[in-house]
Amino acid sequence: MVFWNERYLNRFKEIPVPEMQGDNNSTFTAVLEWAEAVERFNAVMTDWYNAVRECEDAKLDQPVNTDSNHPWIETLTNITLHNAHHIGQIVTIRKMQGSWDKEQGVS
Repeated sequence: MVFWNERYLNRFKEIPVPEMQGDNNSTFTAVLEWAEAVERFNAVMTDWYNAVRECEDAKLDQPVNTDSNHPWIETLTNITLHNAHHIGQIVTIRKMQGSWDKEQGVS
């Protein structure tokens, strides 16, 4: 989740994004410790929040890139739904394995 959110965030902020090397499976090679993964994801989501909050409204209607007709508002909706899906998977798996702390989140 961090990999793709960072790439799209950089594209949104008009920071050059290197061409993708490999396929989606190659994005799973950099395994992080859980605490580090959570910290990086939270940082990326905070950056996303700030970038969207600070952008001009017109940017949301612009295409993601020259190869796409999809506007940023549509892409941001898809990213949000995709993140929610994976977070739901993480919560479910952690509850099933007994590693979900009810005091820290949803019971």
